[in-house]
Amino acid sequence: FCSNIRYAAGSTTDITYIDLAPFNFASQTAKGLDIEASYTMPLGPGDLSLRALGTYNFENVSDNGIDAPDDAAGKNAGGGIPTFTYRVTAGYKFESGFDVGLVARGFSNGVYDNDWIACTSGCPASNPTQRTINTNSIKGTMYVDANFSYDFDAGPVASTVFLSVRNLFDRDPVIIGNGPDGNNTPAYPQTNRGLYDTFGRTFRMGVRLKY
Repeated sequence: FCSNIRYAAGSTTDITYIDLAPFNFASQTAKGLDIEASYTMPLGPGDLSLRALGTYNFENVSDNGIDAPDDAAGKNAGGGIPTFTYRVTAGYKFESGFDVGLVARGFSNGVYDNDWIACTSGCPASNPTQRTINTNSIKGTMYVDANFSYDFDAGPVASTVFLSVRNLFDRDPVIIGNGPDGNNTPAYPQTNRGLYDTFGRTFRMGVRLKY
């Protein structure tokens, strides 16, 4: 930054002013692959629809120019991005107006941190960037949701009643250790609340009216 410091003519100590100009210092590089496929067809008394979405993250590196670069891809701990995430839906709509849908959504296994070293003996010296840890793996998970709806006319009003069930099989979140730099507030569930379902099976019912 020496070139940003302006001195008085003929002086090396008398500072006249300092240029404060923005410039690119930090950076983030992301590489991945998105996949999508869908298919619909008439089947029996209705229509069948299938759709699959997936994202594979090769890397997602943040570099603030001061600390060691951090790759969030493959981290299932807080602030990370799973290596692979997916969402698969299957729906069937009857000619009578009844609609059924199933959703499978989830993500792959991951780690606490890509720079941490898993070992139990003969471990190298631990440091803030490359901590030693007895296990550096966090399981992924898959959730299943179900949706039901029925379209009908109530006089001049187009109506829909619906029921949705999220986390149909009531899967518990994967519990993880927050470690020395995590958020250990006792009221918080000890999991990555951005990835894992902390509510369990939930139901939602309603009626939609269109005049």
